[in-house]
Amino acid sequence: MAIFSYQNTFAHPRLCVSVSKKHVHKATTRHKIKRIIRESFRLNQYELPPMDMVVIIYKALGPQNSKVIREKIDEQWKRLNASRKKS
Repeated sequence: MAIFSYQNTFAHPRLCVSVSKKHVHKATTRHKIKRIIRESFRLNQYELPPMDMVVIIYKALGPQNSKVIREKIDEQWKRLNASRKKS
C-alpha cells in the first residue's frame, strides 16, 4: 500500500483510491478494501493536512481481515500527518 500526497488549493483533504484487479481478483474484496479506506479517511480527515491523497494498493490484501487493513491505513494517515507537521 502506498499513499502519494499533493498540495491542493482547498481547505480540506481529498482522497482517491485505486485497487487493481491484478492484485485483488474478486470485485467484492476490492470494494471492501475501498470502503475500509474511505471510512478511515472520513474519520481522520479533520486531522489530515489539506492535500490530495492517492492510495494505491500494490499487493493483495484479500486474505487479511478488515481490522488488519484498517490498522495499516490508520498507520499511514499518522505517518502522513507527522511528516507534514515536521516540514
